[in-house]
Amino acid sequence: MTSKRRRAPDSVVISLADARKSRRRKPAPQVENASSPNEATDGKNSSNSNDLHSAPSGTSELSPKASSGTTRKRKNDSNFNVVSLSTSPIHHSVSLRHTHVPDVTSKKLPEVTDPRISREHLPAFIEGKTDAALRKIFPKTAKAHKTIKDRTKRKTSKTFLAPALQDFRAFLLELGPAPSPGHSVHRIDNNNPNYEPGNIVWATPKKQANARSSNAVLTWRGETRTLAEWADATRLDYEALKKRWQRGRKAGHYLDGEGDDELFAGSSVRKYKIVPKLRPRPEAPAAADPDHLVTPAPPAHGPYCAGIPILPEPPIGADGWPVGVTSSMWESSYQRFVAQRQKVDPDAHHFSKAHFFVWIAGRRLDELSRSIWARRGYIFHRDGIDLDRLADLWRQAADDLEVQAYFKFGPPLAAAMRVYAQENPADARSNFASLRALRKSKPCNDPHRAVDYLPSYADD
Repeated sequence: MTSKRRRAPDSVVISLADARKSRRRKPAPQVENASSPNEATDGKNSSNSNDLHSAPSGTSELSPKASSGTTRKRKNDSNFNVVSLSTSPIHHSVSLRHTHVPDVTSKKLPEVTDPRISREHLPAFIEGKTDAALRKIFPKTAKAHKTIKDRTKRKTSKTFLAPALQDFRAFLLELGPAPSPGHSVHRIDNNNPNYEPGNIVWATPKKQANARSSNAVLTWRGETRTLAEWADATRLDYEALKKRWQRGRKAGHYLDGEGDDELFAGSSVRKYKIVPKLRPRPEAPAAADPDHLVTPAPPAHGPYCAGIPILPEPPIGADGWPVGVTSSMWESSYQRFVAQRQKVDPDAHHFSKAHFFVWIAGRRLDELSRSIWARRGYIFHRDGIDLDRLADLWRQAADDLEVQAYFKFGPPLAAAMRVYAQENPADARSNFASLRALRKSKPCNDPHRAVDYLPSYADD
């Protein structure tokens, strides 16, 4: 005998699609009962109400099933849902608009943490409290203690918890409360697998990862770090540093755990910046057979060009300018500069002739040296060039006007620098920092244009 499932009244059956449509439509007026006082006055509404209540379920106009057994979908009847719910003997009022199902999985569980109590105040705080009470107060430490005890009790465990730390109170006094929910118990000595006093501390996941015995460890500049720690210290990309290390290992490098400058090249940290290797200056050439030399050997240090004589340092003349320069041009420009400077700033300090000369001539010499370095660097750096080849190059450089002006300005500038050092001993002790700053901020290389830099010079 098969049991028949009871069927709900036809007025309760409602499709979800029709329910959604009824949200957007304006709700229909509520159908009054037959006993309503409006029934007598409004015959039309009364007839409609009686038809709804008196019509049988098989022939009702609002029934979802017709008498023939076929399903009729009333898409144009906007009052279907409202009328069927309002006339239902079971559902008195149903609200489909504000239906909300709470999402339990979206709620995050609170992180287990310990109260912040210092190690000094911890003994007084736990005094008189039972272990059960302490486990509730310090849940993070209690969980770590239980995890270690369970791990060390396994038959396959290679670690051991010291008897002195079996009690939770002793474990808490030794380790202290957990600083944060992310900390875990860390063994200081990887070679000692036991959890014993003096060998356990709280550590972050990053420190735990760097303490693994499988990490690559390198020693460089007297410091030993893992590859990840070196990437953080030098601000290099970890993947790039790892690929360098792997390529070096294949080539036979870094097998002994020693790093080099090539591995950490490109570091942006000042402490770990790589200083470029300078080529050592060659020693003075040995005496050779004069028949095979086109030109005599150049000096080991300093700029030099065959065919241009290196003049000795001239003395300072009575007019205050180095002997050999056009003193009339420098004197007129200097007097005009000083007079105009006095008008701009009456309280300005005295600007000597030596100061004026080393400012402008030094700036001019700096520009010449940069230009010569770019075009004829062998005048300053002659390493690895054959003497016969140098002789041909020097013949070409001797006709260069910039090279001639460079060797011409050098000796007078050196003489003026001596006088300037005597007048400004403080700047001389600081390696002429003030003078170099003046040349950089006021790049004047012509004495006639010195007046143009007066407004900006007075502002400084």
